Amino acid sequence: MSSHQFVEMMVVDGCLVIEFMLGRTYSKILRNDPLSQSSWMRTPLISDLFLRENQLPWLVLDCLFQYLVKENADDEPVGKHKFLSELTLKFCQLHTMRFLKPIDGASEIRHLLDHIRIGIVGPEKLTFSSRRYLVPSVTELRQIGVIFKRGDMSACHTLNIAFHNGVMEIPEICIGNN
Repeated sequence: MSSHQFVEMMVVDGCLVIEFMLGRTYSKILRNDPLSQSSWMRTPLISDLFLRENQLPWLVLDCLFQYLVKENADDEPVGKHKFLSELTLKFCQLHTMRFLKPIDGASEIRHLLDHIRIGIVGPEKLTFSSRRYLVPSVTELRQIGVIFKRGDMSACHTLNIAFHNGVMEIPEICIGNN
């Protein structure tokens, strides 16, 4: 693939990602778009969007998004978002992760998947070379007497983990085929 073809591929893919997030976040956008109209395509597309091998550099997406915002500043909802991070947060909260937290502007985001990671665990860089960052396994916790119990899912928050009197309550996580 030539440099020109590679750049063209990144621009086209980036525009698709942004249009898809806008279309899935705001139903009045892209009324005639087959991606937004086809409910059977939504789940596989969202799953593919967050695959590690499908990640586009955040800088590419952000440049394309800023161009769209500048060109459509008066259009609702495109002009509503000043930052791609805001749109990504709203998209993820609506379709995949209701518990995702906003990211401050100082965070250095590498791609969409990294945006989710930062929204869950924060911007600090974890190194696995240091034992202090590793969470003990369930086996290790059971060996020291921790009891595991299914937690309350009413809050719809998969990180709603509680630990009281040696009992760790963890909400059930539903994992689909994708």
